[in-house]
Amino acid sequence: SKPNHRRRLGRYFPVSPARPRHSARIQLPLVQFCQAPYHEMIDMQTKSIEPETRQVKVWDPLVRIFHWSLVVAFTVAYLSGEEADDALDLHVWAGYAVLGLILLRIVWGLIGTRHARFSDFVYRPSTVLAYLRDLIRHRARRYLGHNPLGGAMAIALLVSLLAATVSGLAL
Repeated sequence: SKPNHRRRLGRYFPVSPARPRHSARIQLPLVQFCQAPYHEMIDMQTKSIEPETRQVKVWDPLVRIFHWSLVVAFTVAYLSGEEADDALDLHVWAGYAVLGLILLRIVWGLIGTRHARFSDFVYRPSTVLAYLRDLIRHRARRYLGHNPLGGAMAIALLVSLLAATVSGLAL
């Protein structure tokens, strides 16, 4: 019988017949040494030719600022939560900052740039579970932005932080 090369190579180079919902799959090029033009190959011993790399910016500045501002505001709220009444004002204002940041992110998730929108990284639970299964088998596809499991984590984080701040306001 003929060996299944696709199956054997799948351990090292993930090959999946199904396409993601968006064509956001990253394809990493293999280095091919004989692809350089002849004039670049003349001095191969002294000159190293690196494959051309292209930088793709996925997260816009608002998302980057949101991420780090949320880290700072949550850390301040967490550290000032156990203190006596002296730090209560700081704790309350840090909680307001977390709430404001989450509300801003929800709005930006609806109207923002392509990779900031929830429609780009929120998947059905069956897709998330299939991705988790492929991840365990070392066959998971690469995504530009959040993969299905990362998208589920981001939503869980936003919901839990929103619940924590709303319950803090109720107290």
